[in-house]
Amino acid sequence: MNKEVTCDRCNEPFKIKPKTKTHKVSVKETYFHRPHCKEKYIAYVTDHECRKLQREIKQLRKSVHVLAQEFTAGGITEKEYLDKVKDIQQEIKNIQSILKPKMEKLKEALA
Repeated sequence: MNKEVTCDRCNEPFKIKPKTKTHKVSVKETYFHRPHCKEKYIAYVTDHECRKLQREIKQLRKSVHVLAQEFTAGGITEKEYLDKVKDIQQEIKNIQSILKPKMEKLKEALA
């Protein structure tokens, strides 16, 4: 991530250079500083459980690609493919509904 953005506070453009800091045992904070005004912005905060949930989401997304390959190879029907993708997407939403509040709570605790 090296995207150029404009600072809300000083209105100067800058490139985001994310940094990670470990707190406590397993809490990791990813943040960046606005170079012109030195304002710190916390992008996200995770703990061991959050990172585990993120890995689960990543694996589920990969499984969609595997299904697509299976479908294009003729191994499953279109209906089977669509049904399985729908189930995977629902599982991702379920995990995200657990993950988002956990990450927000961790972020609030550090702010």
